[in-house]
Amino acid sequence: MKETNFKIPIDFQTYSSSNTIFGVEYSKEITDADVVFIGIPFDLSTSYRSGARFAPSKIREVSRIISGVDFFIRREIFKEITLKDFGDIEVYYDIEKSIKKIENDIYGILGKNRIIIAGGDHLITYSVLKALNKKFGKINLLDLDAHIDSWNTVNHNSLNHGTWLRRTIEEGILKNVYQVGIRGSIYSSKDLEFLKNNNINIIDIRKFKNNGIENIAREINKNLCDERFYLTIDIDVVDPAYAPATGIPEPGGLSSFEIMEFLRHLDFNNFIGGDIVEVSPPYDVSDITSILAANLFFIMLSKLP
Repeated sequence: MKETNFKIPIDFQTYSSSNTIFGVEYSKEITDADVVFIGIPFDLSTSYRSGARFAPSKIREVSRIISGVDFFIRREIFKEITLKDFGDIEVYYDIEKSIKKIENDIYGILGKNRIIIAGGDHLITYSVLKALNKKFGKINLLDLDAHIDSWNTVNHNSLNHGTWLRRTIEEGILKNVYQVGIRGSIYSSKDLEFLKNNNINIIDIRKFKNNGIENIAREINKNLCDERFYLTIDIDVVDPAYAPATGIPEPGGLSSFEIMEFLRHLDFNNFIGGDIVEVSPPYDVSDITSILAANLFFIMLSKLP
């Protein structure tokens, strides 16, 4: 295994390095990469505040401040794995054409590597999961989110960031699904029936806070992370006091420490990929949301076997 071409900030100017995630190599040649970072600057399906198209670029930019070792995990991960930045997938000003292209492009990237993706709005996850299904068959899904995202339509549209989970479940490409951090308002009490009828496990924010990080992580490690799984993080799972730059901010969420510590407690042995979506840099304050996203990607990498 070849280590990543990476220089920690003590060795280079963080404010003038090339614009790749953590300053790693940009390359379309990824056959030797253990992990591939991909940007998907698509936000046409947002129902309130757009701007997530700018997130891949901004997350790359702020990731330069991260050194090579997580303080609590204590692994020199860039000496253990090869990470390459593939760049961004080109998308269209057309939802249906874009989600099909994202699916095809992700499938073309998949090899023996794991993928980590910066969106983009949450509809991109639908395309990514369809691509993963072609390669792996049914997989488990862990969704950290403020909203259920299982409506049939939003704004008279069946393909958007509020319907992606329902479309994915309807296509039968998922096994076990957990949603963590749910707290956003719903249109009707009947909105939860689809999730209940499809055996979706919901750990709402109240249960998360009452049971604690370690207990929730233990449950998910036992029931979901024991098989191949994909992790999707809608940044609105985090309280807007810590992550204000998102399309539909919801008060009462996780703190930045809680989500970082939660990831540190997860078992990543069967992790095949993950994304962070709905970061909207135009609404940020001192880049704190993008900095959090970059740190979450870094923890994902640091937990890999």
